[in-house]
Amino acid sequence: MKKAPSILLVLLAGLFAVGGSGVSARTVSVTEYNAIPNDGLSDHQAFANAFNTVVAAGGGKVLVPPGDYQFDSRITIDLLSTRVEWLGEGTGVSRLVCVNPRGVVWFANSNNDNELVIKDLSFMAGFPDPGTNLVGYGTAIQINNPSLCTNEAVCSLHMENVVLMPPDWSFHAYFNRTIYTSFLQHPEFINVLATGPYGPAAPIVPSESGFRINFGDSPSFADCYAKNKTTGYLLNNIQGTVIFDRCNAVGIDQGFVINAIGAENCSVENSNFHVNARISGVEVNNADSVLIRYGAPYWTPAEVAYTDLIINNCTGVEIAGNVFHVHYTDPPRTQIHLKGTTSGVVIRHNIFNAPGTRVEQDAGVSNVVITENIDNPTHVW
Repeated sequence: MKKAPSILLVLLAGLFAVGGSGVSARTVSVTEYNAIPNDGLSDHQAFANAFNTVVAAGGGKVLVPPGDYQFDSRITIDLLSTRVEWLGEGTGVSRLVCVNPRGVVWFANSNNDNELVIKDLSFMAGFPDPGTNLVGYGTAIQINNPSLCTNEAVCSLHMENVVLMPPDWSFHAYFNRTIYTSFLQHPEFINVLATGPYGPAAPIVPSESGFRINFGDSPSFADCYAKNKTTGYLLNNIQGTVIFDRCNAVGIDQGFVINAIGAENCSVENSNFHVNARISGVEVNNADSVLIRYGAPYWTPAEVAYTDLIINNCTGVEIAGNVFHVHYTDPPRTQIHLKGTTSGVVIRHNIFNAPGTRVEQDAGVSNVVITENIDNPTHVW
């Protein structure tokens, strides 16, 4: 009869399975490394030490108790091949305050099979500035992997219940970029707010992007909000399935820009969205499947022509159930522009409730069906 393994062996096997380094995962609090909330002194080294301890242990959790923690310098962390959870106790409760020009953290990873969770934290761009000059505080969170992971089960980033913004809506401090990533596999963003300088005198241009994803595979966004940025969501060299569900881009030059890798399969779905922009609402390039539905795109008048939806070199496109609204007439507005070699398009059940061109088609566009839309419904402004 086979002998059952001892309890000790079972426990050791479980510990060794946690991370690739063969040691047990750790849970640490940044306060164990002399991070003191609300004391006005820099805590960046305490955070760096906490992360390095967890990574050396093969993964684990870095906990951030309530309070304000100051970053006089940006920290740089290599996650190696570990899974690390960075956990606060709520937005507006656990707050990381950046007072340096480079940002809060750069995950400069040397491996591509790490997994990072960031949850229940606020990242604040400095303290309210009593002056009148806008002050930029770098990139709040930067993550660079050397390449895409080949393991389809890996989610290289899960970000949930996170706020990245100026403190107390002061428009004198802001992040130049809020989230900037390269080569992430299946990154997930849930209930994430990324906003730039705020206020009636705050320009959009200094704050570059809310969400910037470079060379990503299948990023997804749910209940996210980008405000007062040059571009709300900027996705470059993307493959796989891109999903936006109940996401907004407000006070923006460009709302959603998705640039697929032309040689790769890429589908884009944007549903239940709201966009208020100056140049364009949603732009998709080189995707082989596009679904844009139940959106409310409108524009803030500027001295440039505005286009709600730009579809360029895409196939299999459905634009349905959207409301194009706000009744401004100058400068010209185009609600849908089909560009390049776009083909296989169905435009239906939309409400065109604004002046301007309904659908513009380039010479190379083919196989377009426009049906059952409502044009200029009766209304009172």
